[in-house]
Order: sequence, then structure tokens, then C-alpha cells
Amino acid sequence: MDTQAGALHDATVRDVEWYDVESIIALSKADLGGDAEELHDYAIRYAKKFNVEGIVDLYEAGMETQAKDLFEHTARNAKKYDVTGMIALLGSGMENEADEYLKTTAPMIKSYELKGILALADAGYKDHASNLHSASCDFAHVDCVDYASYVMRELRDRGLRKEALEIQEMLDASLKDQRRVESAWN
Repeated sequence: MDTQAGALHDATVRDVEWYDVESIIALSKADLGGDAEELHDYAIRYAKKFNVEGIVDLYEAGMETQAKDLFEHTARNAKKYDVTGMIALLGSGMENEADEYLKTTAPMIKSYELKGILALADAGYKDHASNLHSASCDFAHVDCVDYASYVMRELRDRGLRKEALEIQEMLDASLKDQRRVESAWN
């Protein structure tokens, strides 16, 4: 049966027109690692969509090289920052790829990512939470004292004291600007 499977693979591998993570992993698990690598090599040109789950699945199936190759090939196609994807990359040990993912998607961030920051901190990735804070801090609307206080409390509760201090400084600057405008009108 192995001979027939190998012959079928050899006859069809060059006809592949899409990247199928599950097929590659199945070949690898069936002790057809060479065939899995060959399928990856032919199909990678069709991988367009950034698929964190597929990347992590490859990595966890012991196909680290193919996972990193798929990441490099598709990361630029990411449509937005996704904290779940970031945590999945970090949880599987793909730290460099997680860093690259944030660099790639940071320009797409258009709001302060408090939920993502807190999720990363709660998952034990405080450095990455801090990096996300830095990437999205420009969008923190801290002109509302109640909201700023809430954000600072949540950050402090998770050990992100430096980030809470930055929010405090932004709030102080905003309040100072408000007072200056008010005094100009009076």
C-alpha cells in the first residue's frame, strides 16, 4: 500500500492548486515526511491567507520549518491584529514570529487594545502586553478621567505599572490642555 500511496503522491503533487495544512500534517503523521515536505514546497505558492491556526498546527506537528516558512510567506497578508493569534503563536513557542506579527500588524491598529493587552498579561506574556500597549497607546482616549482610571487600575492589577504610568501622564497632559483652553476662553 505504501508503494501505491507513494505513486499516487508522485503523480499528483505537482497538480496541487491550494495549500492544505491538514493534508501536509496527515502525510507527516503517516510517516511520509518526505512527501509532506514536498507537498508543502509545491503548495506554498498558493498560500495567500494568513492562517495562524494552520501555522501553529504545523509547528505543533513537528514541522517547524514548514510552519515558519508558511508564516514568512503569508504574514504580510494579515488583515488586522488579533490577540488570539498572538497568544497562539506565543503558546506554541513561536516567539520570533509573534514579534514579527506585531510589527507587521501594528500599523493596522486603530484603537487602544486594552482587551488584548489584558489578555496577553493574563496569559503570562507581560512583555508582549507592554509591546501591544506601546503599539496602540497613541489611540488611548484618556481625556475621560473615569476611563483613564479604569485603564490604569486594570494595567496595574496585571503588573503593568510602567504602562499605567504612561496613561497617567497622558491624562495629566490632556487635563492640562483642557485647563489651558478653558482659561483662554475666560
